[in-house]
Amino acid sequence: MAEHPQVPAGSRRLIPLLAVAIAIAFSGCSGVPYPEFALRGLFRLHRSHFERIVQMSDSDYAKTRVTRIGNDFTRLENDWGWPRSESKWGITRSRWEEYRHEFAASGLPNGIDREQGEIRFMTWAIGFVGEGTEDGILWAPHPMKSTKSARQTFLVKPIEGNWYLYHWDIP
Repeated sequence: MAEHPQVPAGSRRLIPLLAVAIAIAFSGCSGVPYPEFALRGLFRLHRSHFERIVQMSDSDYAKTRVTRIGNDFTRLENDWGWPRSESKWGITRSRWEEYRHEFAASGLPNGIDREQGEIRFMTWAIGFVGEGTEDGILWAPHPMKSTKSARQTFLVKPIEGNWYLYHWDIP
């Protein structure tokens, strides 16, 4: 009878992380939302990047009121137009490259959006202006609760401290 090789103890910790990475990769490729376990895994794996982005966004918002930073555009609180001249981006080109580096390192394909001090790290979104669905990780400076109205549903599930998973639906 052939013996099965033993998995080294250190490798056993890598197996769950590898499963999360594969789930994230296939979720992104298939165009469907990330499963909850994959979002939680993404947060655990890249928490330091998420925290760095919160610090950067807080600093930049205080200076220029930049509210949306994606890989290919920015939005200011008082200027949603795009394209804009570089002097009106709300952040410098080098700062934008810092964000893009953090987005890539943490698996964020859609960047961030901030509103009322809350920062949404969008992992999946589909829709048009005024309607759609969005999922991701949320940082909030205050406790969050799910809300539902005739116009929208915003569901949150705690991760830890000020961090949440969210699902936003505007039919």
